[in-house]
Amino acid sequence: MEFYNRLLEFDTTLSDSNLFYVSYEIPKDLKDEIYSSMGEAREDGRIGISNTKEIFQGNKIQALTTGVDIPDDKNDMQQIGHPSTVNGYIPITVNSGRRYQATGLTTTFYDTNLSLNDFIFKPWIRLISRNGSFDNKLYTNITVVFLGKGINSSGLFSTKKSIIRKQYNFYDCIPIDSQNKDMYKYDRDSKPIEQRVQWKFNRYEAKLTNLQ
Repeated sequence: MEFYNRLLEFDTTLSDSNLFYVSYEIPKDLKDEIYSSMGEAREDGRIGISNTKEIFQGNKIQALTTGVDIPDDKNDMQQIGHPSTVNGYIPITVNSGRRYQATGLTTTFYDTNLSLNDFIFKPWIRLISRNGSFDNKLYTNITVVFLGKGINSSGLFSTKKSIIRKQYNFYDCIPIDSQNKDMYKYDRDSKPIEQRVQWKFNRYEAKLTNLQ
């Protein structure tokens, strides 16, 4: 009965994996003029980056995001045995360091006719390859917001409305890899093209938004 009662409380009920959104800004320096200086643009220097950025800047990108993979935290452990190998002493297990997955953030999104992958993410990655990962003009901050279905309950959350139950903030992010999850092919059943982008970040934090 205690377990059932806990499920009736918002704080201790099960969370939903499909209630989230991702938001970030496209850097101001990502534009046709900067990219054309690499010598990869056509003669007039216009390849569509600026036009695509103008349309998708702001909150329009978050509506296309279909998935997000949050990096894990891990400590590496090492066993230290006795100098003598002829005894049966149990070795000591110690922490040998934190494994910080600075490239562990991945997002997926539906591509559109005005391709975000071809005219935003691929040029963005090429500019980073030329300028280096320390060019903060190409950085962005990514916010991942997880929602919950509100219910009447006590605790930190007490509302029937959908609420923000937690939020991840990733700082100084750059895309480092962009891949098609699906192959372009003739098929009887058509479906949206899904793209995957891997990110590198400097640091991140998880926030419980309803703390008083």
